[in-house]
Amino acid sequence: MKHQEQQPGEEYFDEGKWDTVVSLSILRYYTTNGTKAYCDGKAASAADQGWRKLYVRMGADQTNLR
Repeated sequence: MKHQEQQPGEEYFDEGKWDTVVSLSILRYYTTNGTKAYCDGKAASAADQGWRKLYVRMGADQTNLR
């Protein structure tokens, strides 16, 4: 996986503002790649953790994450 450069903005955590296309893209990416190692072999950064938190908040299974 590639490290994320920025944390998701607060708008991503507001369920009333969720965009279906964006949400499905996030869910698909982490469902497909969430258990893979990062490309540089390092642990998840703070930004990566923010996106992972969002993934779970969207109702996805946390076991899909490494």
